[in-house]
Amino acid sequence: SRIGCGNHSVRFAVNEAHEEESQRLDELARIFMSSSSASTSKSGGDKSKTSSKSLSTESRAAATVAKTEDGWQQQEVQMMMGTRVVSPTESAGPSNNTTPPSSTGVTHRCTEDTQPTSNVINSVRLVPEKISPRNLDQDRFQRVNRVKDEPEDEAVAHARRAGPLWRALVGNHVRFPSKWETILGSSKPLIPSHLEWSKWYYIARHRVKGDKRLNSRELGIRSRRSGGRILLRLVVKEMHSQNICREIVVGCFHPNSKGIRRGDPKPENEDVREVYMAVRWTMYEADEEPRLDLGQEHDNYEGVVDNFLMQRRTYLDYSTMGSPLGHRKAVKNENVKAIFGDQAPTASVELHEDEFAEILKSNGVENVAVMPALVLLKLFLFSR
Repeated sequence: SRIGCGNHSVRFAVNEAHEEESQRLDELARIFMSSSSASTSKSGGDKSKTSSKSLSTESRAAATVAKTEDGWQQQEVQMMMGTRVVSPTESAGPSNNTTPPSSTGVTHRCTEDTQPTSNVINSVRLVPEKISPRNLDQDRFQRVNRVKDEPEDEAVAHARRAGPLWRALVGNHVRFPSKWETILGSSKPLIPSHLEWSKWYYIARHRVKGDKRLNSRELGIRSRRSGGRILLRLVVKEMHSQNICREIVVGCFHPNSKGIRRGDPKPENEDVREVYMAVRWTMYEADEEPRLDLGQEHDNYEGVVDNFLMQRRTYLDYSTMGSPLGHRKAVKNENVKAIFGDQAPTASVELHEDEFAEILKSNGVENVAVMPALVLLKLFLFSR
């Protein structure tokens, strides 16, 4: 077997080892039988110790002799600088094998006590991770994803500023990401579990010309380049509970806005504003449309409210009441901002049915053919 230690290579053979041991035994015998002086014996003893130490050093740097079934065989071991030398028999686990003793009683075996104190862990150096083409591709992929996510994050922030009512109106025409419901919460007011919300019905639309309040920046739309605006949100609750039963919205937009007009802007429509009113009711899950109470009894608060909202209509037609422009599909991505804008409602009011009915009665509009959207703006927004 051959063992490398530094730049030197030592070769051992089993017969040479036995011959060397035999010579040492003969030398010791002659030393003890001779009648030389004590100094000569001492010198021979020192020589034996020196030989023993030399052999121990050679065995430490050279090889480990292990006993196997076929006899004594030398195992080739690669010497690791600054690390413990482990023989094949040691790496396989504990064993009862022993090494042959030398003539001087010194065991020729590399043990932990005869090796340097440093271990393999101390000899390992941490190498910094190299940047591979694969890592570069992953980093580039992450940067691209971050760029793609930026518009989405901006859209979420915009939807949060606009509020749940804006999402409820616009979401009827534009599909929002499904995760927005988790991030921003529901756009529908909380109602009992056996009820659900109806669709939005745009039951009124009025064209108003030359109104300073609707043409102003504070309460209306300044120009056709300005987006639409949600002016009023009116929440109506049941008379004897806190459950919401109706939600009423009044908004306006400019008829000359891009996406609404057909062709070039018309000069005569520059000071005109389109005012709409949308309503949704709570209804039972089995119903396809909300049940309207159109009774004419004076003390029937529900009838007073619904009659005012419907203005002598007796039924709801979603095909013509699906959007401020008429059909639901008339509102698209190109004109959704021109109609609904990008802001929360200017004013929000909560009333019970009896309170709302009494206000209508006191103003004499419960049974009169009027423009309900303008009446609500006058009562709850312009009078503030």
